[in-house]
Amino acid sequence: MGPNSTVSDLEAAVGLLVAEGKLKEAQARLEMAVRAEPRCAHAHELLGTILHLTGRKQEAVREYRRAVFLDPLNPVYLYNLAAMLYALGERQEACRFAKEVLRHKPDHASARAMVEKLAPNTLRG
Repeated sequence: MGPNSTVSDLEAAVGLLVAEGKLKEAQARLEMAVRAEPRCAHAHELLGTILHLTGRKQEAVREYRRAVFLDPLNPVYLYNLAAMLYALGERQEACRFAKEVLRHKPDHASARAMVEKLAPNTLRG
């Protein structure tokens, strides 16, 4: 991100690139952004999403973990990490992050469904 750009500018630019099918360009833009602003959780989360879309799931997990490390209360980041871990077969860790989502956002339907599937008895009582 440049000195006068904002996270919303970055998100808009990346969204346009994705809509145009330019995933490599979107990835390059996000990689520059995380180099320039390594503590920007949203840039890491967006990069994780692009990596996921391009089939680079392990790298996506790395970026989602960075986003969660930088903003551990963000339910979007937590859920994206849980969903990617689930897709990779890391069920126990996925469940742990889905439960964390529910701690911060109890009405998160997807996180609730994941926990009910992976650990059905933990939400009762």
